[in-house]
Amino acid sequence: MPSHHIWTPLLDSPLYRVIPADRFDDLITTSELFFQNLSKMPSDINDGLINEATADGIHQGMYSQGANAGVSSFVINFCDSFRSKFCASCWRYDTFDEKIWDKYLPNNIDGVAIMTTVQKLLSNFGNSTKGRFYHGLVQYTDGAHMAGLGQVCIKAKEFSWENEFRVLWQDTSAFTNDGNYLKKKEKPLRYRIDLQSTIDEIIVSPFASDGYKQKVEDMLDKLKLSAVVSAA
Repeated sequence: MPSHHIWTPLLDSPLYRVIPADRFDDLITTSELFFQNLSKMPSDINDGLINEATADGIHQGMYSQGANAGVSSFVINFCDSFRSKFCASCWRYDTFDEKIWDKYLPNNIDGVAIMTTVQKLLSNFGNSTKGRFYHGLVQYTDGAHMAGLGQVCIKAKEFSWENEFRVLWQDTSAFTNDGNYLKKKEKPLRYRIDLQSTIDEIIVSPFASDGYKQKVEDMLDKLKLSAVVSAA
């Protein structure tokens, strides 16, 4: 389990991850969980929180002094570079919201929601010489108080309905010996997990095509995975 947390959730709380059919097939057949690089996420995920106005606020919070000429662009570039060293796996925390289906399965495509708990998910992750795992609840903000590690686990207030939990992987191979950053590392991460001990239930989307639920059940039977399959 990762020993590094940002904002700690309750370990026995449920988590949900909605993914389309092709991502589900990939997860089930490879046992590899996909982590997207934060710098590659769509703008509505990164939220555009780092801008000139908030950059001045970050600078003052970090250095306890007023903004200087050019400091806004420096902070914006620093934050962008900082986030590029992180990959994230994003989950819905605690209770399910039906709006998640529409957001992650647009145009009524086939897909599922994977259900687990915080503790079961985190039991898969340890640290290595190349990276470090963090986890935390996303904080929803107007852009204030974003200095430091918290900036990789924030979103704009308008997204608070998502109630998001993140597992984050930091590419520590992107550092030099003196702690400075090398050039951006923007590759995603694929990390092997134990599906049998992690997945509690697979919920088939309410607008899945005829026969898709049976296809999911057949895949699990073939791979000898015992997770419950239900229809939303």
